[in-house]
Amino acid sequence: RYDPTVLRSGLWAKNATMGQNLLLSTRYKISNGWSSLVEGGYSDANRLRILPQIANYNVSTGAGTMTTTETPKTTNINTYLKAQLENLSSFWVVDNDFVVGVNHNSRDVNNPASTKSTTPQNIYQPVTAPLQAPFGTLKYVPQNTNDLGYYFSDEMSFYKRAHIVAGARYLEYDGNYTLSGGVDEVRKTYLWVPSFGATFDLTRKLALYTSYMKALSETGAAPIGAVNYPDVL
Repeated sequence: RYDPTVLRSGLWAKNATMGQNLLLSTRYKISNGWSSLVEGGYSDANRLRILPQIANYNVSTGAGTMTTTETPKTTNINTYLKAQLENLSSFWVVDNDFVVGVNHNSRDVNNPASTKSTTPQNIYQPVTAPLQAPFGTLKYVPQNTNDLGYYFSDEMSFYKRAHIVAGARYLEYDGNYTLSGGVDEVRKTYLWVPSFGATFDLTRKLALYTSYMKALSETGAAPIGAVNYPDVL
């Protein structure tokens, strides 16, 4: 009895997204063995989503309730900056690649807390449902994070067969999250994160390697309905 080709909401049920990305990168040779790299990037995305869902319906009659969730005006802006120096050198049987630099990442997200409306709907004999308005007062919950890091790494190759890489990054991370209840959550982290790796080429096609790395990783945002939506740990 259920016809999956029939529209059970309306033409207003949309998920529309628009975004753009820009990346610039330049490398400059300073002198023999020394070079610099400068990069910058920007991206943004805007989304409108209106999502209807039917639940609590009677299997025999088809009568149920359609709940429409609106998440309008979601915006995401990301920026990226990086500058580093690199030195390539060789002595005896060792090739050395040393890098030192700084990078910065920022993210500004505004994902309003969703608002909902309900209307009757029949899954077997649906009628075109009008868009329910107003949905309610929007609750803006902006998230702003900044990640600044100073780093260095050194890669040494012995006889072009054994390779050792070691480095570290000192990061300064701060995030400001407005929760759906209107409370601001501020997080600050200062941390040294090391990395190490070694590779030994047994043949041209076979190698042994080991590595260790430590980093700071964000979680996803706490979901809608959670007490701490949209907190990021």
